Amino acid sequence: MTASHSDETGHRHRTTKFLPWLVGCVIHALAVAWIATSVESRTAPFLVFPLAVGVALGVGVVALARWCQIDHRRTLLQGALLAAVMAVIGQHYFSYLHAQEALQVAAARRADALARFPGLAARLTPPEPESFVGFLQSAAERGRALPAGVAIGIGVWLSWLLDGLLVATGAMIVAWFASANSLHPLDEPPRE
Repeated sequence: MTASHSDETGHRHRTTKFLPWLVGCVIHALAVAWIATSVESRTAPFLVFPLAVGVALGVGVVALARWCQIDHRRTLLQGALLAAVMAVIGQHYFSYLHAQEALQVAAARRADALARFPGLAARLTPPEPESFVGFLQSAAERGRALPAGVAIGIGVWLSWLLDGLLVATGAMIVAWFASANSLHPLDEPPRE
C-alpha cells in the first residue's frame, strides 16, 4: 500500500463521516430555529433564551458528532458556530414566514370586506408584501421590547447581534466541554 493510497483512503474515511454530520448540523439548527421561533412568540427571557437555544444547538451538534464518530475539537467548534449562524438566520426567516401568513390572512379579510362594502376600497390600502430584508428593516423600525425599555432602529439590530453572539456562545461552550479530551487537529488521520 502506497502513502498516497493511504492518504486517499483516510480522506475518504473522514469525508464519509463529516458530510452526514455537517448536513445533520444544518437540519438540527433549522429545527431548533423553528422551535425557538414558536417559543419566542410566547415567552423568551432576554439573555437566558438565546443561551438556552445555543445550549440546545451544542447538545445536538455534539450528539451528531458522537453518532458520526467525529471527535476533533476544531471541527466541533466550527460545526457549533455554523449551527448557531443557521439557527439565528432561521429564527428570523421563520418569523418572516409567520408574518407572511398573517399578511395573507389580512389580505383575504380585506378582500371579503371590500366585497361586502365596496365604498371601503378608497379608504383601505392593501398591505404590501415584504421581502425578508424588508421585513427585518420594518421590524427594526417598529422596535423591540427589552427589559430596560424599547429598542428602535439600530438598537434592535444590536440586540439581535447580542442574541446571535449568545446563541453561538452557548453552542460553542457545549462543544468545547464535550470535546475536552479531543485535541486532535483536523488533518490528523482518524484512530483505527
